[in-house]
Amino acid sequence: MVIGYGSWPHGEEWLYEATSEVYIPLLDMLFRLTEEGIKANLNISFTPVLCEQLSHPAFATGFVAYLNRK
Repeated sequence: MVIGYGSWPHGEEWLYEATSEVYIPLLDMLFRLTEEGIKANLNISFTPVLCEQLSHPAFATGFVAYLNRK
C-alpha cells in the first residue's frame, strides 16, 4: 500500500498520478462511448490492494490536493 508511505517517487504521488492520467481518462472515454451508443466490451481488473487504496479516506483528500497542485 502506498498511502502513508511518503509521496515521491513510489508513494502516494504515484497513485494520484495513475488515477488522474489513466483511470479517470479511461472512465471518461467509456462514458463517452456509451453516450454515443457504442458498446465497449472489455474487462478491467483492479487488485484488492488498489481497491483498498482508492477507498481509503486519505486518498480522497490527498487526491484533491494533488489536483490543486497540478
